[in-house]
Amino acid sequence: MIDWRQANDGPKWIPVIRGVEKDLSLPTDLLCRMAFEESSFRRDVIEGVRQSPAGALGIMQLMPQDFPSVHTIPFDDAAVTLQIRDAGLYIAHLYERFGTWSEALAAYDFGPGNEDKYLRHKIAGLPTETKDYVSQILADVPGELV
Repeated sequence: MIDWRQANDGPKWIPVIRGVEKDLSLPTDLLCRMAFEESSFRRDVIEGVRQSPAGALGIMQLMPQDFPSVHTIPFDDAAVTLQIRDAGLYIAHLYERFGTWSEALAAYDFGPGNEDKYLRHKIAGLPTETKDYVSQILADVPGELV
């Protein structure tokens, strides 16, 4: 199996993502691994040609109603770089809001409103897809993230 860092357009975008991680003081490879989980570094996803069933777009699978950086398709390199920064700022905000990287990642995947319901009411637990999303990302990020 190919290393996620070498998949598709990963070698092109990982240096850009790591720059954003550094600028925003995010854990090394957190945003990189999120980008891989969201887009598999596939060019058709990165350029916005292919969207998720929910309508999310781009390398970080952002929702157009929440992020202007995913409005003009196909995305050029400048738009992709802005999307990476938007996602970095968003995950940092979610970390401040929820207090742990696990919960921030769950909120990124599941939606912050859904994560609030889960945390406050412990209703039915997180979906398996979200649990897998969080565990797969954290397994590949160096260091201990709480």
